[in-house]
Amino acid sequence: MVHVRVLASALLPWVVGAALLAQDSAPPAYSDLRPLLEDRCVVCHGGSRPSRGLSLESYEGILKGSTRRKVVVPGDPEASEILRRLRGTSEPRMPLDGPPYLSEEEIARFEAWIAAGARRGEEETPVPKKDQEGNVEGSEPARTGAPADGPPVRPGEVRYPEVERILKPSCVVCHTRSGLRGEAPEGLRLGTLSDILASGERAVVVPGNPLASELYRKITGMSRPPMPLEGPPLSTEEVSLVRRWIEGGCLNAEGRPSPIPVGRPVRLQGTLTGPSNLDGMSFVVAPGARRDDRTSVGTRVRLRGRVGRDGEVVVERVQRR
Repeated sequence: MVHVRVLASALLPWVVGAALLAQDSAPPAYSDLRPLLEDRCVVCHGGSRPSRGLSLESYEGILKGSTRRKVVVPGDPEASEILRRLRGTSEPRMPLDGPPYLSEEEIARFEAWIAAGARRGEEETPVPKKDQEGNVEGSEPARTGAPADGPPVRPGEVRYPEVERILKPSCVVCHTRSGLRGEAPEGLRLGTLSDILASGERAVVVPGNPLASELYRKITGMSRPPMPLEGPPLSTEEVSLVRRWIEGGCLNAEGRPSPIPVGRPVRLQGTLTGPSNLDGMSFVVAPGARRDDRTSVGTRVRLRGRVGRDGEVVVERVQRR
């Protein structure tokens, strides 16, 4: 009997340790994965217009799936499209703003969650709803403060994070390194501000001049085909916000304006509203510019040129469309 008690005493720490180990290695629940989803995924898969109809803001949303298919099959990781996208075995790989993509450990957590039945876990805390200005509804506006790394936000000022919330779910699905159509069309990536300013064959935004900015002309339909190509058009409020952002100088998150891409090529489509005017935008005709004889006021044309020092368009060729 004494020996039994001694043996039990000796085994007790091991039993407790094993129980704790089992507890620590328990498969994660949705509530455990939710912070990672909020950090990397809900900028596209959240809000009132989640990309492909797939909302990752709630347990119900992730189980419901996209407009095309379910993305989680409880108990079957290999049949779960969300895992295939995170691994890159299905294209485009997610998150779209990668690399960096999720780490192997983070992907393994999703696999373990699905394999164990994709349980909900603890009660969810709803994602705070934000208004068009990025403020949490029902709270004091955050825009009145001064960011640590930049000047105070002025009334009506639009900074890049507000535009990012529009572009990511609507445009980045194609305009990324490995999007729905493979490499971004014409090399134009829209995942970050630096991408918008530097990538592509020509300038896509001209700070201070929305009508010279192909991004704005595409989302308004002035240039064809109108964008986004996949999914519904942007709302009037969203288009207005993008225009205000460009008019204000394409401010970054800290409120600093972006440089004018002097000398970069531009290619704009639209309707001539004057001999040197496209949809209300005056342009400069470069010496020796080529002009199609069939063009006149009211003609739909394509302009090729470059960005001038003050953000104006210096046209080198006018072609009838």
